[in-house]
Amino acid sequence: MPPQTINYEIDFLPVGTGEKSGDAIALRIWNNLNQQVFVIDGGTKDAGKMLVQHIPAFCGTRAVDAVISTHPDGDHASGIGVRPPTFVKSVV
Repeated sequence: MPPQTINYEIDFLPVGTGEKSGDAIALRIWNNLNQQVFVIDGGTKDAGKMLVQHIPAFCGTRAVDAVISTHPDGDHASGIGVRPPTFVKSVV
């Protein structure tokens, strides 16, 4: 049996401007059998709305395996609270 190839894609969505700018991150890992999608920091509410549109468009799914917030500041966690039409399996 040939070794499995594991692919990944990391998308950085801009959050804010100037000194308070940052990123909301969508991480997709897949092989020929399945894929996993992770969100790291949802950014602001506007960034959360962008993520809700981005994941189905670029990852081909509405399922998110885990949402990870690095810390509770509004520019990192507010976007996670956006009610997406997405199934989230775990919040970390």
